[in-house]
Amino acid sequence: MLTLTRKPGESINVGDDIIITVNEIADKKATLSVKDQEDQVITLGHGESTMLTADIKVILKSITNRVSLCIEAPAEVRIERETNV
Repeated sequence: MLTLTRKPGESINVGDDIIITVNEIADKKATLSVKDQEDQVITLGHGESTMLTADIKVILKSITNRVSLCIEAPAEVRIERETNV
């Protein structure tokens, strides 16, 4: 499990195939886009979670002008901030 903080426009790479991007934070909810085999848009409130795959779960831990996303995944799955250079 890893918790990363992101603001709108920032992303997290999970494994080789999944990119989670924070689109918007409003009304105590965050809208995330998830790019994998299909593109999805997910809205989560504080403490809510969603399963991305059978063994990868995203939990919204806190929300202000940024969100803290907790990613639960097997130890061999790489999780990292996407950096824009």
